[in-house]
Amino acid sequence: QEAPFQVKLIKNKNIGKYKEMNKVFPIIDTELLLFLDSDDYLIDDGVEMIKEKWEQYQNDSNIGSLIFERGNGNDKDPFYKISQEIISHRYYYLIKNKQYGDYSDVFVTKHIKSYRFPEFSGEKFMSEGPLYYWLSQKYKSIFIPNILTIGAYQTGGLTRNIRKNQINNYQGTLYETNLYLNKDTPFLFRIKKAILFNYVTLKSPQNYRKVFLHSEHKFLLCISLLPAYLLSLKKIDVS
Repeated sequence: QEAPFQVKLIKNKNIGKYKEMNKVFPIIDTELLLFLDSDDYLIDDGVEMIKEKWEQYQNDSNIGSLIFERGNGNDKDPFYKISQEIISHRYYYLIKNKQYGDYSDVFVTKHIKSYRFPEFSGEKFMSEGPLYYWLSQKYKSIFIPNILTIGAYQTGGLTRNIRKNQINNYQGTLYETNLYLNKDTPFLFRIKKAILFNYVTLKSPQNYRKVFLHSEHKFLLCISLLPAYLLSLKKIDVS
């Protein structure tokens, strides 16, 4: 049976999601854009839900994305609940309210087409965090208390795997983490990210002294160095 819409398939080698996103941005010609991981899927009426909500806000040029909940294996139990529909800057709102979980972001394509992640040779991992940060500096998002996509985290070793990815892809991690050390981010969150920055630097081939001397955030790195050093003493298999 013929699909009721056009499907465009573009195949690449496994270069990493953030690099794939860089390749996709220039060629997307739809009004909205949703990145759906291979182990996630839309709810049955997901497209209709997006369309209905977008029709309410499509004339507002300040809106950069629609943010829905992500279901934990079903359409009743979200990983992280959105309490009510609200319009705010994604990054700043979530950090202020200490909501650090995964959501389903539907982007307004024209507002993100110009963004590009910096690419680092030999590295495949960087989260979508920089995109959320860049977008939040210019546009607002609509937080919608409905599940749009469903997925499931693999149990066991999640934090450990994140740390391994961060260390093995240290250049991307340091780039991303450095964004969150700026003064537009709440101080306690900056401290948390400074610890991560120090930790990854200590565990990587980087020369810590050189990285420190080139940093614009020396005070944060100084006061977070001891906890980062103690954390770095824990053995993590990054092979």
